[in-house]
Amino acid sequence: MNDETSDVAALYQPYPNILQKRDITSDPLAIALNDYSKKAYQSALAKLNDISPSNDTIRFYSGLCHFSLGQLDQSISSLEKLSPQSIFYEQSI
Repeated sequence: MNDETSDVAALYQPYPNILQKRDITSDPLAIALNDYSKKAYQSALAKLNDISPSNDTIRFYSGLCHFSLGQLDQSISSLEKLSPQSIFYEQSI
């Protein structure tokens, strides 16, 4: 990481899991976001990647997982796929 990237990483606060559900036993997205909430980013990312079809929620949290893992190019790639109408768009720019 360069100095600028280190500065951004030092200031970064994980975005909350706004889709928390009571029962996470059968919903793949809820299971993935539960891992995200526990800062198990690699596990969350693997689970998000297994969900098809992809949508803005999956792209947004995948981008955040990549960012938290220091995978900045992949993070940018995921976040750039968000539509401007997405509820996550403003948080992604």
